Amino acid sequence: MKKIFIVLLVLVLSFNLFAAKTIVVGSKMFTEGYVIANMISLLLKNAGFKVVEEFGLTSFPLRAAIENG
Repeated sequence: MKKIFIVLLVLVLSFNLFAAKTIVVGSKMFTEGYVIANMISLLLKNAGFKVVEEFGLTSFPLRAAIENG
């Protein structure tokens, strides 16, 4: 049982390494939002993720993104 778990864990981790790592970072039209979104974007880029930046958004697309994941 333990061997099966280890094999499955290795498979899952290997799939994650080859998966597309794209993350969208968005913020509202406030200074604090721009600063925090830029900080998060830089941290993700340094961790190896591809980042799409969408700054200066209104509440409607942000709420839809939160509701839809």
